[in-house]
Parts: sequence; C-alpha cells; structure tokens
Amino acid sequence: MGAAKSQIWLGPILAGLVGYILADLMSGVYHWVIDNYGSASTAIFGDQIDALQGHHEQP
Repeated sequence: MGAAKSQIWLGPILAGLVGYILADLMSGVYHWVIDNYGSASTAIFGDQIDALQGHHEQP
C-alpha cells in the first residue's frame, strides 16, 4: 500500500509518454528534412533521401 501512496509509478509513465512524444516529433522532423533538402548525391544520407523523395512520386 505504501508504493501506491508514494506514486512510484508516475515517473516511469511520464518518462514513457515524454519519450514517445519526442520520438514521434524527431521522426517527423527527420522525414520533413529528408523530403525537402538534399539529393541522391548527398553524403551519407543520399540513399535515404532518394528513397524517401521517390516514395512521394510513386507511393
């Protein structure tokens, strides 16, 4: 009963929620950046940029 009163469960639930929101936000930012900037010849991310931009032309 002591653990229920101390709300020990609140921290992990909030951490999970914040982690989920930040992961969703960062994946959206990454998708937006890859869609709008760079090309197939961009170093390191060129293949990803080409594939992601291509899926908008041919979904």
